[in-house]
Amino acid sequence: VELMSVAASPALPLGDHLCENGFECVEILPSTNDAHGGVIVDLKDPMDPEIFASLLKSSLLQWKKQRKDGVWIKLPIELVNLVEIAVK
Repeated sequence: VELMSVAASPALPLGDHLCENGFECVEILPSTNDAHGGVIVDLKDPMDPEIFASLLKSSLLQWKKQRKDGVWIKLPIELVNLVEIAVK
């Protein structure tokens, strides 16, 4: 599994591309592994809610495949528009 960061313009989210065997690549939310088998998503930059919803869905599918035990999503108050999407 190869993981690389991708720089984005201010209008687009900063995401990661996860490629398996060089064939299938999906964009996922940037995250770090935690000490308990889960991941931490620490968002700081503005993001369109529809893009966030799409990235969250693909991220959750990938993390489930990776058998992650939990997901922590940190959102500053400036990104309150993403809270409802995150909890659904």
